[in-house]
Amino acid sequence: MTFEKLYYAGGILTFYGLLGIAQEKITKADYEDDKFVYQAELVFTMVLSNLVFAAWSGSKRDKTDKTPKIIYILCAICYVTAMLSSNYALKHVNYPTQVLGKSCKPVAVMIMCLLLRQKSYKFSKYFCVFLIVAGVVTFLYNPKKSAASGELGSGELWILASLAMDGCVASCQEYMKKNYQSPKSNMMLNLNLVALIVLVGQSLASGTFFGFFGFVQRNPDCLKWLAALGVCSALGQHFIFSIVTGYGPLLCSIVTTTRKFFTILLSVVLFGNSLTTQQWSGSVLVFVGLALDGFLESKAKSAAAAQKKKSK
Repeated sequence: MTFEKLYYAGGILTFYGLLGIAQEKITKADYEDDKFVYQAELVFTMVLSNLVFAAWSGSKRDKTDKTPKIIYILCAICYVTAMLSSNYALKHVNYPTQVLGKSCKPVAVMIMCLLLRQKSYKFSKYFCVFLIVAGVVTFLYNPKKSAASGELGSGELWILASLAMDGCVASCQEYMKKNYQSPKSNMMLNLNLVALIVLVGQSLASGTFFGFFGFVQRNPDCLKWLAALGVCSALGQHFIFSIVTGYGPLLCSIVTTTRKFFTILLSVVLFGNSLTTQQWSGSVLVFVGLALDGFLESKAKSAAAAQKKKSK
């Protein structure tokens, strides 16, 4: 089981790391007099790719899935709202601030799952997640690049909205996993289908839908990076739904939160980049949190196995 978790986590870290590179190549490239302003359409590209992949792997879909369509619809709306809110936040705050805010995703997942009564956790789990999140925030925080103001502005409110929607998505997924054992292929197909409909409607309403295609036509060099973005998104989401349906949304949120942390840490190992004292402190917190969580989980499983053996 541990190997399977590492396999899924490795897939998420790899493909979303590559996705970040493709996204930066698209948004930061020099288009001379043109400017890329189609953040929502990037989400559309990813969702469309996810949908195509889910439909392509349809032979593995479980035809006996009893999950009500309304649950898929609600989950999909929260899912696409979380992504759009995160992108809209970048119009008001810088990227480091957005990353720091989104680092609190596991906390949002636990709170929303608790509030909506889908799942509660032991105190030790809350403590481990707190250590991990605190470590990631400490590792990534840069006072020179992050917003100086202590007040909540539009950008911060968009980040809070995104976190709330992330929590709602996790709660929906926990509900589906607990009550219907919703298979990952069905979940991936239905969520992305509804999300695509919402995104197309939003894009048409804002008037940017056809502008995006015009931009691509004027700048065909970005097509290869859009294709890379789509492929990485589809494969990355395949691993995400594998871990959600197998182990729950909390573990998935921890993996996605620590992705940037491990990416930077890998650059230290490969390229000899140095870490500050603050980053080393954050690294220690993350590894202590992950190690403690793994130890307590292993201990709980051993105790449960011993109890089961004793009862026989």
